[in-house]
Amino acid sequence: MAPRIPGCYLRSPWPGFSAFEGGGIGYNIPYCKDVPLRDSLNWWADVDAKCGELARQGVIVDREFFGTLTAVLMPPSIQLAMAFLEATMAHTAGVRCLSIAVCQTGHIVQDIAMLRAIPRLAATLLPDCVDYVFPVFHQFMGAFPHERHDCDALILRGAMVAKAGGAIKTINKTYQESAGVPSLEANVSGVLMSKAANSWILDLVDTCRDSVEEELAWILDEVTALLSPVLEADDLITSIVDAFQNGRLDVPFSASRHALAQVVPMRAPDGAIRLFDFGKLPIPSHLKRRHRNALDHVNDDDIFHKLEADIMWFCRHQNHELITPAGVA
Repeated sequence: MAPRIPGCYLRSPWPGFSAFEGGGIGYNIPYCKDVPLRDSLNWWADVDAKCGELARQGVIVDREFFGTLTAVLMPPSIQLAMAFLEATMAHTAGVRCLSIAVCQTGHIVQDIAMLRAIPRLAATLLPDCVDYVFPVFHQFMGAFPHERHDCDALILRGAMVAKAGGAIKTINKTYQESAGVPSLEANVSGVLMSKAANSWILDLVDTCRDSVEEELAWILDEVTALLSPVLEADDLITSIVDAFQNGRLDVPFSASRHALAQVVPMRAPDGAIRLFDFGKLPIPSHLKRRHRNALDHVNDDDIFHKLEADIMWFCRHQNHELITPAGVA
């Protein structure tokens, strides 16, 4: 259900329908091979126009934007930039309830900072709608461990991050995530495990406030660097399409021919996701230095093995041989 907005009715033309997810970038670039970006943006612009029309009639539909993208080592700044581009398009069309969805990277400080960046960015980019921009958190969408206790720990970790970061909705995972479609029992278990994170007892866990604020500042600077050149244009759809064509916007590991997919993220030794190859992203030099310093231990010859290890980050105790660089015991 969509969040309640004072003075507006949560009714809709279809009983029970009040919220849905999707957008011209997030539902195209990560998954479709050859759907032109301009087409998908125009199609979703029509959807936003209908939602804007409903909003003007007092029918509020929550539009949620899939910033998680491929969910493979996805840097927070790229997640947020893509989701806010779609949110800006929807807001321009009159939509007044906007949910920004991001996915768990697995690094606690980075994930909390990413969630806390959402209201900060909303205050700048969507100031007249800031109270109705809602953070949404997808629990870890990557390779899941096999052992039940490890799965439960990862689910609880994600739920604790969602709470600390201020998410209003969490998309649950289950202990059967690595095996296929989860059972009813597994889904119930995942929900209850996440619910446990709301206990006041876990408020005693230190969330590293200073580290979160530092990471938040870096994330905000990166998102601003990615968005500013695109948002300056009069025609936002053309600006987004052009930015993808020349690499000023990019999505790592994209399946689409309409993204360069030149950006290569990796995990720093502490598990945080940093950029190893920036592609053509307009990241300022002082921000690039931070990423490079975090990954200065990576040799070009080890890139494949490093990426494999990073993708299997939470499975590293299951199959050590799969994730160890060649020649390292």
